[in-house]
Amino acid sequence: MSGLVVTKSSEFNFQERGKDSVSALGLRVFVCCFALALAIAVPWFLSVPLHLDTFAGDDLALLQAQKAGIASSSIHQALTETGAEKYRPVASLLYLLTFRIFGGNFRLYVLFNLFLFCFVAAFLGALISISCGFKYAPALIFSALFTMSRCAYYNVLQRLGIMETAALFLCLAATGLGLYFYRSGKLSVAVAALIAFFLCIHTHEQYVVLALFLSLTFLLSSRAPWRLRWTLFPFPGLIVLFNIIEKQFWLH
Repeated sequence: MSGLVVTKSSEFNFQERGKDSVSALGLRVFVCCFALALAIAVPWFLSVPLHLDTFAGDDLALLQAQKAGIASSSIHQALTETGAEKYRPVASLLYLLTFRIFGGNFRLYVLFNLFLFCFVAAFLGALISISCGFKYAPALIFSALFTMSRCAYYNVLQRLGIMETAALFLCLAATGLGLYFYRSGKLSVAVAALIAFFLCIHTHEQYVVLALFLSLTFLLSSRAPWRLRWTLFPFPGLIVLFNIIEKQFWLH
């Protein structure tokens, strides 16, 4: 991710500073954005007038189903269940993992969601910074705005919010890697982008639209040989097709 470049100035900075220096800069930006996100989110959510000891709605239904062993209570269930006509095995695995760790302690779920959400806010800030030539101001502004966005309430205060946060992180990772491939033409980067995309749409299907973006970045990269570009071009679409077939198989 440290090689993500969009503007000419950021490309120049990458070439001049070297990979190690760029990684260090990206890490420093990430740490600053993470600290800012925590500074905003922690006092904000501590002031929310809610009882953070109580499961309700879908959170309560999932907890009861897991305790009864009928949903996301084993790896096999997580990989094969299709609740509400949806197939989200990565999200189900996250529900299983957090249930095994936190059990019925709702506060621990909220605390985990809070740190994960701040992590994604910092990750977004780091991507923005790299694309702007390692400037701190845009990174901090975008991280702060994301932390204060309306979606933060659901992502943090609902146990199921981990699905939205994880899917968004994978979307950002796939996007960043796709742009990195566009500038570098490295096959390993393209493979990483495809893996991130595969996991993303198996967390939440709404991100299938990312397939078009990845296909275009693969095809239009001037750094990769034309044969590699055309070989990679159909893979995002094939991943979406596989997801559809897989979902229909488990549904029927």
